[in-house]
Amino acid sequence: MNTIPSTFSEKLPSYTVLGGGSESGGGGEFTPISGVSVVVLNRSGRIWKRSVFEELEKCGFDAIVSIEGSQEQYGLEELIAGFPRLMFILVPKDACTGCKINIAAHEVKSPLFFVLWDDQRISGIKAERINDRLLKTNEELARDFSLHRISGKERPYKRFCTVPLIQNNELQAIPTMNIPIQTRKSFECSPFIAEHDDFPTLYPYDAAGVYDRARFIELGGFDTAITNPYWQYMDMGMRAWLWGEEIRCDKPIRLRTDGTGSREEASADESYRRFYLKNLAPVYRTGTAAISSAEASLPLIRFIPFMLKSGMGFSPAWRLFSAIRDWVKEHKNRFQTDSRSLIRRWQEFLH
Repeated sequence: MNTIPSTFSEKLPSYTVLGGGSESGGGGEFTPISGVSVVVLNRSGRIWKRSVFEELEKCGFDAIVSIEGSQEQYGLEELIAGFPRLMFILVPKDACTGCKINIAAHEVKSPLFFVLWDDQRISGIKAERINDRLLKTNEELARDFSLHRISGKERPYKRFCTVPLIQNNELQAIPTMNIPIQTRKSFECSPFIAEHDDFPTLYPYDAAGVYDRARFIELGGFDTAITNPYWQYMDMGMRAWLWGEEIRCDKPIRLRTDGTGSREEASADESYRRFYLKNLAPVYRTGTAAISSAEASLPLIRFIPFMLKSGMGFSPAWRLFSAIRDWVKEHKNRFQTDSRSLIRRWQEFLH
């Protein structure tokens, strides 16, 4: 069935954790260094070298988490012995990127975790400095307390996700900021280079970024039923903005890349259909005589147009539509806007 898990932990497959002894202080108590852990995803096919972990260790992360395939175990024990804060997570071969990040978020103890790829290197900033840059000022904390003291949504960090400035080997910035554009017939993103700090992006390019762990789990993590990476990242980012969170660039946090990044496939496939129903189709309404508070819904009137455009038969289209309609209903009060209003307001975010 095309259901969506109700809780974050329901999405996690079985996996194996090796190492990471010092993350629990050797006695079950977490001993932070900086408040930030780093999660390394693998796509280059390289065999890990000790120098890579030495470089990350010098950055002062609470933990170094390397996501590996379940069969890639050669030499791991030797590396673990040399790096007490190094953790390997062995995941199923067919695990998608979002699934790997969900598992890492479940395992790390730090309030922030920095996701990057094995062909990317952190450039010129320490983990403690990352933490300091993302902490709210006293004025911001006071304002949050005034606004949210009843709801209990106070957060010590500025935003859900902070994306780095990504540069190539010539230190030229790569256009990885994505601005949403919606016309009557299509929805797409236009890539930009961050022009200033706090430059907004709809989603974290290549999933690389510094995530607030508490917010990540509250948002439900990545939807692993969306298998196309482009729409999986887009779904996570769009959901964050629709639910009142933000994704912005912090230019002093930089990654240098040796590769070209993942090839983004934005075709209107099965993953797009799920993305559409979860993010573009819901309607947000403020309180009226019919509803006591602002909330979102997926109107039944959207079903026939969806079925006709999806190319699906009536039964499979209705099963998918109904499952996501139930999901929208479950989270109706978490929506703060809908896609059309968000895109209309996007120019305000750029300033």
